[in-house]
Amino acid sequence: MRKCPFRLLLAALLCASLMVSAALGEVVRGDLSERFDDIPKVEYEGTTYALRNRLTTVLLMGIAADEALGKDVSDFTALIVIDDNEKKITPVRLAGNLLAEADGVELPLREVYALGEDGEENCLRMVDAVNGLLGEELIDDYFAFEVEGALAVDGFVPVEGDTEAQLRALKAVLETRSLDDLNKQYALLSDYIITDMKSGAAMKVADKAERYEMLHSVPLPTLAEEGQDEQAQAAEGAYLRVDEEAALALVIEAFYEESKW
Repeated sequence: MRKCPFRLLLAALLCASLMVSAALGEVVRGDLSERFDDIPKVEYEGTTYALRNRLTTVLLMGIAADEALGKDVSDFTALIVIDDNEKKITPVRLAGNLLAEADGVELPLREVYALGEDGEENCLRMVDAVNGLLGEELIDDYFAFEVEGALAVDGFVPVEGDTEAQLRALKAVLETRSLDDLNKQYALLSDYIITDMKSGAAMKVADKAERYEMLHSVPLPTLAEEGQDEQAQAAEGAYLRVDEEAALALVIEAFYEESKW
């Protein structure tokens, strides 16, 4: 398990990911076949787009125990897209019941993390699964926080609600602390952090999370499973699939720019 500076937890995991979702605008059709080309370009409405050249992408995960499964799952998953040219950050939310492929099987995204016993390997499975949903290998790094670690923070009191509610409560506590206090708490929390980021890279992400424009989070567009009626779609535990046409619009907005060549 690799560790990173505590400020990444505060600035990236808790702040970048917990914003109110907002739509990107009208969705139109695109050429989906180009999404899987080896060259990071895409044809969309007659225009060629190329992958932005100064992006940093980090997959964020809030890990919690699932009593029914008897295993840990990624109960909160989001991707932050940091654009150094535009100096902005786009958080993309991923539903836990979104169907994804991992190890040759299809299962809810949150359960991809539960396929193994090693935290780093589970994070890598999550990265591969989310890249598959995006249609391109777009993720640079991962950062996971085992939510039970919040109990190690002085003054944190669990609240009613899901993993996201606990992260919000933890964020509220941490925002009242001085930098010295945060540094002391890091020693306690580091055992609950799983990441492939080196300390220097993590510090850069934390710094950008504080300085760059933070856009409203956007959900990766989804469709209900074929054959589900409205009542089934609204029911807890209903499975979702990526809406590829709408997802393409989001991916282009966040990751691409009009090609100049």
